[in-house]
Amino acid sequence: EERLSRERAPVLNGSVDRSKVRLFWFSAGQSDKLIIEVLKFQEELKGSADLHGRPSAAGISSKPWRTLKNDRTFKFGWRTAIAPLVILIPSVLLLYFSDAPYTFSNTEDSMLKLSIRHLSKRVAECDEFTKLNLEADRYREQLRNTDRARMKLNGIEGCSRDRHGVYVEMFIDNEKSIGKLYEAGGLQNDGPSFVYEEFMVSPGTHRVEVKLRDSGDTDRFDYSFAKELQFEKGIINVIGFDERKGVLALNDQPVVN
Repeated sequence: EERLSRERAPVLNGSVDRSKVRLFWFSAGQSDKLIIEVLKFQEELKGSADLHGRPSAAGISSKPWRTLKNDRTFKFGWRTAIAPLVILIPSVLLLYFSDAPYTFSNTEDSMLKLSIRHLSKRVAECDEFTKLNLEADRYREQLRNTDRARMKLNGIEGCSRDRHGVYVEMFIDNEKSIGKLYEAGGLQNDGPSFVYEEFMVSPGTHRVEVKLRDSGDTDRFDYSFAKELQFEKGIINVIGFDERKGVLALNDQPVVN
């Protein structure tokens, strides 16, 4: 009850329609009563949807419980039967095309590829875990002195999840090839940024410099390397980011300046 009323963590998401949430208290031996209450709740939801001129919520039915249960069993069985076929089709296609020859766009050239997936720093630093632990300590202290303890989660909920975009600059033989900002992914701009670029390079030795910034500080770069790389005909050199080691990497190997 405290979690549904947002008084105790973890709390019910604030965007949830409270009219579609119902709390029941029954023991394991009262399943029949639970079914009756669930069916009543379904009818209430259906009536609410009809009242606003919208279709009834999916899955709501006025059929008896046993009929409803049989219908669901049938649907589940049908889905179970079709699932292997759905998985099999792309598998067969993958197997058929797996030995298709890969043709380089120009066998006389080589390629430099940027393939980076990186989680940047937050726009506003906000440590939810630290705040939650502090609030939990305060809550436990209140419980020792009174039985009317209550958690305050407003400060925790106010934490912004936005992250900076990842800005990348790359130079080949001291000539700037790219300078671009890659925005953070995710619905709340809280996911990793994805960088994918391809550059055709003539075979031979070239000096490659990559700089990456994942914070709001525009006066500096957070990661960089500069290295003489050997390019061969038809060969791709890939520069990525090793999240575990926190370094830019060439062909999955950390680059040592």
